[in-house]
Amino acid sequence: LLNVLIVVSSRILVTFSTPASWDCIATSGTYLRLLDCNLSGQVKLTDSLNITGRATNWTTLGAAPQRRLFVSSTHQLTLSQLRLTGGNETEGGAVFLANGAILWAFACEFVQNTARLNGGSIYALSSTVRLTDTIIIKNQANEGGGVFVSQKQTLTMVGGQLQGNFAADKGGGVVCKGADCIFRGVSIEHNVAKIKGGGVWFGL
Repeated sequence: LLNVLIVVSSRILVTFSTPASWDCIATSGTYLRLLDCNLSGQVKLTDSLNITGRATNWTTLGAAPQRRLFVSSTHQLTLSQLRLTGGNETEGGAVFLANGAILWAFACEFVQNTARLNGGSIYALSSTVRLTDTIIIKNQANEGGGVFVSQKQTLTMVGGQLQGNFAADKGGGVVCKGADCIFRGVSIEHNVAKIKGGGVWFGL
């Protein structure tokens, strides 16, 4: 952390702490990332990880070839003002969550990620996903072109867009398999599934 000390008066001192810049490798901590970067491999969380990008023209994080960007088992991943793109994996093209992990994404974009099986951008197994003012666009998978959530957990999406995602089987936008999925003020348009559930598919 970069500590900035400001003298307000002869009696009052105010200290501000600015998070360090994320090096696109660190697996835990709180960071800023103002420059775009391409990851050299997937980032596997060892504890909670919080990354904030640029307030305008969000910071782009590109995946390594044939890899996702983040994987978390039990830990919380918090992303703000970031664009995650180029992920390609068996499950969870951009983010893979398991064993009670939590993803909070605020004002982010998941674009052009691919999963060969489930969850073009996000795959959550027994994990919680909370998306606020976030865009899920042009991702693809066999099931859950945008997001795949399963096993009695919750996807909450408030604001944002779920658009232009594709599933070869079901759930062009989202698959909710034995999970609770809540959408408030979300634009859900132009998602395609070849079998069923173009926008959102609910099942057990």
